[in-house]
Amino acid sequence: MTEQSIWPKPPIPINVTVARAEQIKAELRMLGWKLVDVAASLEVCRQTISSVLYGKRSRRIEEGIAQILGRPVEEVWPERYPPPHQQISLF
Repeated sequence: MTEQSIWPKPPIPINVTVARAEQIKAELRMLGWKLVDVAASLEVCRQTISSVLYGKRSRRIEEGIAQILGRPVEEVWPERYPPPHQQISLF
């Protein structure tokens, strides 16, 4: 009998999440932004920004970061948000 983890598997592999977070942080630094500055501009604490970068979902924070980067949220987080033309319409 094999032992199964009681923890659900993450929807996005951890290595992808970490790599994406580091890439976004590097882009922010190149634009002269620190995480504390991003947090202040979005009126949240720095830990909230870090949590979103490393996997927690917040459309408002993700869109704010994307706006700072000058890119659509679907481009910044393609694994979280498929491009509009790939979204399934229910109607």
